Amino acid sequence: MRNPSSISFTVHYGHLVNEIHTDCLISPMNDHTSEWFPFRAVWDTGATNSVIAHRVVEKLDLISTGLTEVFQVNGPPYLANTYLVRVMLPNDLEFHDILVTSSDLAGDDADVLIGMDIISQGDFAITHPNHRTKFSFRFPSKADIDFVPSVTR
Repeated sequence: MRNPSSISFTVHYGHLVNEIHTDCLISPMNDHTSEWFPFRAVWDTGATNSVIAHRVVEKLDLISTGLTEVFQVNGPPYLANTYLVRVMLPNDLEFHDILVTSSDLAGDDADVLIGMDIISQGDFAITHPNHRTKFSFRFPSKADIDFVPSVTR
C-alpha cells in the first residue's frame, strides 16, 4: 500500500441515496502479481466484516482459507467460506490481507460489501447538502469529526 500521510476520496451523488456505492478492485492475496478486477461495492456500517459475492470467488478463482460462522439480521447463522484478498478503493486506496466471507448477495446491486473491518480504519462521513448525498472516506483516521461544538456539551 502507498504510504502517504493519508489518502482520501469523495463521491458526489446528484440526489439523495439510500445506499453508498463505489467502484472497487479486488485481487487475490496469494499473488501480488495478480491483476485487479473491477467490481461494484456497497458500504455497510452494519456489517462487521467485508463480504464478496460467489461470482467474485469464481471470477478470481479464489481458494478458500477456511470456514467461519456468519450471523445475519434476518436468519439463522450459517457457515461461509473465507478468502484473503486485496481491496482497492477509489483514489488507489489499497488494503491487503482482508479476510472476507462469500455470500449470495444476489439481491444487492453490488459484488462486494465493504464492512467495518475496512471502514473502522479511516474517517467515514456522509452528508446531504441540497438534497444531494456526498460520501467521503479518509485513510488512516486523521481527526475527530463532531458536529456538536464542544461549548454545548
